[in-house]
Parts: sequence; structure tokens; C-alpha cells
Amino acid sequence: MSYDDNVHIWNKWAGVYSKLIFPAESSYADLTLNIIKSIEYTDKILEVATGTGMVSLSISPYCKSIDAIDNSTSMIQAARHNMDFAKFQNVNFSISNADSLSFKNDAYDVVILSNALHVLKNPDAVIKEIRRVLKPDGKLIIANFLHSENLRSRMIIKSLNLIGYPVERVFNESTYHNYLSQFDLNFVRRTVIEGIVPLAYSEVKFNAFPK
Repeated sequence: MSYDDNVHIWNKWAGVYSKLIFPAESSYADLTLNIIKSIEYTDKILEVATGTGMVSLSISPYCKSIDAIDNSTSMIQAARHNMDFAKFQNVNFSISNADSLSFKNDAYDVVILSNALHVLKNPDAVIKEIRRVLKPDGKLIIANFLHSENLRSRMIIKSLNLIGYPVERVFNESTYHNYLSQFDLNFVRRTVIEGIVPLAYSEVKFNAFPK
């Protein structure tokens, strides 16, 4: 999770993160179901900005393996603690920056970036790295809350800002898809998951280019 100078903030938030996202629990459940429908049991997956590991641990029975990274030590500690209670142990949680991944080119069938685009300091660099580590026919599953989609979501993000939640940008459905479209990719599927804050869900494949 490439939060750069905000690492100390995410270390602080790690202990209460599950409570923070509790109001959006149903949206995360729908997100997980969408991901499960899109992956294969043979897939090798990378999750960028895993946080406390909720998504990776939920989908781990449905794929071969998952590398899940975050640059917050406290978040990774929480994720590893959560894995102690998981039936499947095919997730490797590690500390890493999303804009300088240590993984080889063409290493993954699927990369997941879930609800992090609005807090990344340098999202363009993160997308570039994701593209590098994906196999030529690999898929990026990217989802993000649309904090400027309606009045309620705008009020929620303003409240989060007031209590110190770090936000770099906000999206509505149009600006979210316009941002992704600049990366020479094709949308395989996209939808909006309704909830307390709408959640944009997209599956994309990049056009071929020399790595």
C-alpha cells in the first residue's frame, strides 16, 4: 500500500480499521462474491493494499495462492493475526510498497486493488507496477468507494477527513472510470455495488506492451 508519508497514520488506524468499515460490511460481502465468481482455483493472486487481510482471507479457498501486501506494519500484523483463525493458509502477508513491487514480471494471474485508489499517494506508479507483474492475459480487479457519488457519501468522507482519515482524491462513477481508462486497458466487466457508500467494481485487462 503505497501511502508514503502516511504509513504512520495507517499504523495508527490498524487497530480500529475493522470497526471503521463495519457500516460497509454488506458492500464488502458483495465485493467478495464478485471476486470469487471471477477467479479460478488455479490462479496465483496478488492483493495490493490488503489492510487487515479481509478480502484475501475471504477468497483464499477459491484460488491457488495469494501474496497480500501493505506498507503498514500494524496492518500486516493484524492480517497475520486474522489468518490464525482462517481454515485456509495459502495467503502470504508481507510488508511492501505498491509502487516498487519486489515481484517478477508476469508473475500473477490476477491482481486485486480494493478500496485503496482514493488514498494512494502515487496511483499512476502503482497501476504501472500492477501491469508489470500481471501475466499478459492477466486480470486486474479494482474496486473503490465512490465518495462523491451522492450527498450521503460526500458527508461520510467529510466526516472521515475530520477524524484524520487520509484521503488523496474522491471519485464518482464517471471520474473513476475516466481515471482507469487512461491506462490503455479494456473493461471486462464493471458494476456499482450499492451500499452506504456506492462501490465501483471493475475487472480490466491491459493491452499488450513491452515490459
